[in-house]
Amino acid sequence: MKRQIQFQNGAGIIEILVAVAIIGIVLSALAGFGYLSLKSTEANKKNLSAVNLASESIEAVKAIKDEDWNFLAGLAAGLPYHPIKSGSPPKWIFAAGSENIDGFARTVIFENVYRDINDNIASNGNIDPDTVKITSTLSWTEQGQKMIIKILKKKNGFTLIEMVVYVGVGTIVLASVIAMAIWTIRIGAKAKADRELIHNAARAMETMIFEIKKSQSLYDPTCAFETNPGQISLEQKNSSLPDETSAFVDFFQCQEALCVKRESAAAAAITNNQVVLTNLTFEKMENSTTSPSVRIILEMESKSSVWGISGPQSGIKLINSAKINE
Repeated sequence: MKRQIQFQNGAGIIEILVAVAIIGIVLSALAGFGYLSLKSTEANKKNLSAVNLASESIEAVKAIKDEDWNFLAGLAAGLPYHPIKSGSPPKWIFAAGSENIDGFARTVIFENVYRDINDNIASNGNIDPDTVKITSTLSWTEQGQKMIIKILKKKNGFTLIEMVVYVGVGTIVLASVIAMAIWTIRIGAKAKADRELIHNAARAMETMIFEIKKSQSLYDPTCAFETNPGQISLEQKNSSLPDETSAFVDFFQCQEALCVKRESAAAAAITNNQVVLTNLTFEKMENSTTSPSVRIILEMESKSSVWGISGPQSGIKLINSAKINE
C-alpha cells in the first residue's frame, strides 16, 4: 500500500511581513489624520480661551465707561494696557503694560477717534472726545508634544540563523504595527474628548453670560463669590408667573457638572457626563452699584480612557465677564 503525501503551500515569512508592512502603512496614514485632528482641537481650545479673555477686556471697558468716562479718556493713546481688579469692593481699572495669563499675552490699546467736517469717522481731522477706539489683542505660543515609543527586543538563539533573522524582523514589525494601532486609537479618543470638552465649556460660558446680561440684579444672599465652587443667583423679570414680578436663576456646581436652577423648576445640568467641572469661581465687580459685573472663571477636564488605560487629562480654562442688565 502506497501512501501519498501532499504538500500545501502556506503563507511564507516574506508574505506575512509584506502584509504586516501594508497594515502598518495604512495605520500610519490613519495616525497622521488623527494627529491633525488632535492638533485642530488643541488649537480650537486655545482660540476659545483667547476669545473669552478678549471679550472680558471689552466688558471691563463697558463697566468703566458707565462709571467714569474720564478715566478711559485719560489713558495714553497707543500704549498697551490690561484690565485688573482694584479696591474693595473690587472694580475694573486698566494698568499699564501687557499681562500674561495662563500662557496668553493680553494687551488692550486705546486710540483716539477722528471725525471729518461731516462728523463721520475718518483717519484724520478733529479728535472726538466722546469716542475711543479699543483693540483687545491675545497672543500665545503653540507648544508641541513629543511622543516617544520604546520597543524592547530580546534575542533568542537558534541554530537556524535565517529563521532568527526572520522572526526578529517580524517581531519588530508586528510590535510596531500594534503600537501604531494603539496610538491611532488613543489619538482618536483624545481628539473626540477634546471636541466634547470644547462644546461643553463654550455652552456653559455662553449660557451664564447670556443670563447675566438679561438679569435685573444679583441676589446677594444666595451668591457665593471668590470661592470654588461658587454660586450666583440672578433676579430677572418674570413672564411666566402672573402673581410674581421677579424670577430667580441660579448657577452652581452639582457633583461634577454645572447646573442651572430656574424658578419653580428642578435643577438641570448644562454640562454632560463626559466632562468634570474643576473650577467655578464668580467675582463681583462693582464699577456700578446698580449694574455690577460678574467675572467667571470656568475650568473643566475631560473623562477619557482607552481600553481601561487612563490617558493624560485634557483640560480647558475660560475667563470672561458680563454686566448685569446690559
